[in-house]
Amino acid sequence: MPDPKFFISYSRKDSSFVLKLAKELRAVHVNVWLDQLDIIPEQRWDHSIQRAMSDCQGILIVLSPNSVISENVLDEMAYALDKNKIILTVLCRPCDIPYRLLRIQFVDFSSNYCTGFQQLHSYTPSSPQKPVEQPIKPINKLGKPIAAVRKVQITATVLGISLVLLFFYFIY
Repeated sequence: MPDPKFFISYSRKDSSFVLKLAKELRAVHVNVWLDQLDIIPEQRWDHSIQRAMSDCQGILIVLSPNSVISENVLDEMAYALDKNKIILTVLCRPCDIPYRLLRIQFVDFSSNYCTGFQQLHSYTPSSPQKPVEQPIKPINKLGKPIAAVRKVQITATVLGISLVLLFFYFIY
């Protein structure tokens, strides 16, 4: 998936919740990157994760008793904070939230998944469902962009003036 918007950070022990969440977010056109869905065989997972984290605009951290003690999740959280990434936190199950995330409002999925999903979806930008149209560039009668024609005209004018000046220089 090119240009991931949100990297999902989680504990593998919460895989069933995270896979469901990622697939449902994609279904409503939210661009997410998840290792289990986006790393293909033969790719080095550590390089893939590093590239996805640096390319993403934000990180979605799934909080649970398992994730708050995961070294990988804590490293990913620290990276996102240090790089000033957008941080969305999802409370999968009640837990002690890491100190560095305490001031960030979380979306609570622990009591009602559907309510949590609706709330999270309202905070995440969706990818456009249709391609964005390119702006129309003005063209001349020959079908060439006007800016390109002007550039050629200016170049020809400067060249012509230079030749005239050289001619008069050698004549007089």
